[in-house]
This record gives sequence, structure tokens and C-alpha cells, in this order.
Amino acid sequence: MCLWLVRKELAKLTDKEIDNIVDSFHAGCKTYDIYDLARKWGISVELIREVEDILENETDKETVMEIINPSEGEPEVIVEETPPSLVEYTSPEVKFFFENDCPNCVTDWGKTSDLPYNELASTYYSQATIDTYTNTNPTQAAQLTEFFKVAKSEYDVRYTEMMVKMHDILKDGKYIITLDFAAGCSNLAPTNYNVNLSYRRLDSVRQMFEAHKIGGEAVFAKYINETKDLIFPDGGALGESACPDNVSDDQGNVNSIYNASAADCRYAAITGIQIEKKTPDEETKTPKPPITQMK
Repeated sequence: MCLWLVRKELAKLTDKEIDNIVDSFHAGCKTYDIYDLARKWGISVELIREVEDILENETDKETVMEIINPSEGEPEVIVEETPPSLVEYTSPEVKFFFENDCPNCVTDWGKTSDLPYNELASTYYSQATIDTYTNTNPTQAAQLTEFFKVAKSEYDVRYTEMMVKMHDILKDGKYIITLDFAAGCSNLAPTNYNVNLSYRRLDSVRQMFEAHKIGGEAVFAKYINETKDLIFPDGGALGESACPDNVSDDQGNVNSIYNASAADCRYAAITGIQIEKKTPDEETKTPKPPITQMK
């Protein structure tokens, strides 16, 4: 007969009755009649004898009582897995800066970009562009040089570092990452034009993320389009609303374009990164990445 059944049957007795049985065994004098107990409990004589066997094989009363009425012990502590964090890339925000764009401010150029940001960045952060800014507005040369130094570091260092960490989080299919973006413009051009320009800048960055490669493999295209583990909401198209009012909106004024404050308004930024642990059902739906064979 299983021990759990013995415990179950003994549990019908009071603590005092159990104590009396145990004490009688250890005193060497069984003070109960096995058949009376069988009738009282409504169980078989064989089961009572199994109880006797358990008691007779134990010499320590505390051990006997633990067998009969085991303590619950310490409750199991379930430690929730803490999702990883990428908060260091939103505070401060990783920003991607753009060249001034107003080829024809009355034409609706739509909300999608012709090029991913990485193709635009190679020109924007070139020494030729920096020279154009500093030579056109020499009074701002020091500020512009510092602006381009910091902006290029955002792209070359923080962005690249963030993508490696993001891949490490996504590669096992356990998490979903949602990226929140906002994009803005300097004060030139009408508001409607600037809002759509903001959307184009958001789309340009999204295209860059999708094309980003790790170890020569376009893994982020898979995360975005196949597993859906990397999510891009539409983002906030701010237009010129976040650009300070004291930044010139005069096309003929070099400070409206070739100025560190104006350049700082032309950006797309990561404003939030949410990392959510998948449920077991969601994990099973995520296709695992193929194992690359070494050649």
C-alpha cells in the first residue's frame, strides 16, 4: 500500500489520537486493538498493519510524525525571468541625423524613402559635408565640428553596438522587441511637407534596420518580416514642431541650414524600446534559425 494512502487514512484521526498511537509503540505497549481500529476507521486490517510496519521501523518520534503528517516546508520560490533591457539606447536616445531636404517644398514626395539611412549617412558624415557646413557658416565652425563628431558617433558606435545586443536578445526566439521612433525637421518648408518628410526619415531608418547584417547575414529582415519579433509602429512624425522657434526658417539665412541648432532638428530617434517575454505558445510558433554549417 502506498505511503500517501497511509497518510490519508491517518489524517482522519485527531492529533491526540495519532500521538497516542505513536507513544504506545515507543513505550513498547500497543494499547489499541487492530480490529477495533479497522472498524473505527472503516479500512482494512492489512492497511493498519502497514501503518504498524512504518511505525515499528522508525525509532525517532519526530521522524514518525513527519511520515504521518509531513510538514509543508518552505514554499517554492518561483523566480520570474527578468527581461533584458536596452534602456541605455533611449536615455539618451540614439539619433540618426539627416541633411537638409527641401528640393521642392510644394511637391508631395510621399511618406516612403528612396534610400535606407546607411546609404544617406555615408554622404552626410563625410568630410566634404562637414567642410561645406563649416565653410558656409564659419562663425559656427566649432559648434558644427562638435555636432558632426557626436552625430557620427551615434551612428558608428551606439547604433552598431545596439544592433548586436538586439540580435543577442532576438536570436533564440524568446522575446519580442517593439521600437518606438520619432522624427523631426528644421523650420524650413510648410508643416505638411515637414510631416511627410518626417515619415520619410522614419522609413529610411526602418529600411536600414531591415537591411542590417550580423556576420554577413540579414537577420533583421527575418525578425521584422518572418518571425515578427521586431516591431516598428508608425512612429511620431513631428515635422518642425520639436525644433526651437529661434532656429531660422529663412531660406536665405545660412543659419536656417548650416547651423548646429538647425542640424540638430533634422533627425530620427529611438524614443522607446519595449522587450516582452513570449508565452510558451508564442515561442513554439517562432521558427528557429537554421544552423549554419561550417565549410
